[in-house]
Amino acid sequence: MVTASQDSSTNYSYYLLVFESLAEYATVKCTVQDTSTATSRYNLFVVTETSSANTTGGQISFEDVGDYKYEIYGKWTNDLTIPNTTALLESGYARVDGINYTYNSVDSDYDNIGYDPDAQ
Repeated sequence: MVTASQDSSTNYSYYLLVFESLAEYATVKCTVQDTSTATSRYNLFVVTETSSANTTGGQISFEDVGDYKYEIYGKWTNDLTIPNTTALLESGYARVDGINYTYNSVDSDYDNIGYDPDAQ
């Protein structure tokens, strides 16, 4: 839940969420639609984190846990291209916390610990 369109008079069809890892310099993107019933007050986006993401369907796949800078852009099309800067509605910081991890017990090197969103 964010206030991305609070200062905008435009109701976009889609919203592009761009997450840039502060540690790995990796960028992750997905498009979503606003599911809010009070769009003049807030925007509600449903994003599902999965290892095999449909990035134009509200799904996203983070490779690493940690801190990310995010940007939200308003869009008329359901694609992952970043529009001009006038469509930038909000930016901030987010933390991805992982609770499911995989660990290679053969190699005790901690660099092999990774986030697996589909692990049971």
